[in-house]
Amino acid sequence: MSFVIQKEEGPLTRIILNRPEVKNSLNEELISELTTALLKVFRDKDCRLVILSGQDGFFCAGADLQWMKEIVSTSKKTLAKRAAGFQRLLSLLNDSPRPTIAQISGGAAGGGLGLIACCDIAIASEESSFVFREVKVGLIPALISPYLIAKTGSSWARRYFLTGERFSAQEAKRVGLLHEVVPGEQLESKTMTVARELFTSGPEAVQRCKKLVKSRSGSRRALRELLSVSSSKEAREGIQAFLAGRKPSWSIG
Repeated sequence: MSFVIQKEEGPLTRIILNRPEVKNSLNEELISELTTALLKVFRDKDCRLVILSGQDGFFCAGADLQWMKEIVSTSKKTLAKRAAGFQRLLSLLNDSPRPTIAQISGGAAGGGLGLIACCDIAIASEESSFVFREVKVGLIPALISPYLIAKTGSSWARRYFLTGERFSAQEAKRVGLLHEVVPGEQLESKTMTVARELFTSGPEAVQRCKKLVKSRSGSRRALRELLSVSSSKEAREGIQAFLAGRKPSWSIG
């Protein structure tokens, strides 16, 4: 049984976490399979967008507690190796050369929230709920904390990391973890609406924008970036298409 399902739909690749019997919780095998799937997709020049979701109505319940029980009873060397695997996955997703959308139904906990924070866009059903449960079992959300704090700020993290209380999709949207919250029956249509917007954006420009946001570059570097992209073939085509009242060659839909 594969713990990750990959579906290619033209320029769109769906990656689905597939451990529904435990709410798609993370273990070593799922982390490894998801890392492999992402590496494969990011090398595919025909892929323009990745949508990450969970099987059977739930996004991801974080680390599998049975797996965590085995980890904490092992040596620190083994623990460090397994933690490094998840750390690599988060970094890979966060630095994705392709735009990524987290499509969230049901909710997420712990490490699942880390996956959401590492995606460019996050869309959730309104009935979804979220929780950092690490403190309830004597752990801390160490590996996911840099990505969560970058998205939501430290003040918000101070409360929910410490209390481990459950919070709503609307609260997650309020602090910037989610971009859209919609009724469950509209989740797919809203996701595809955003996807269509991405498909009409220049793929090279999208990649450059991702780097721009991450770098938080100063004015001099920003000017260099602008000069570089302005001379690109994609920019020339986009401007010519706009002036001619037609779609650019890279626009889909």
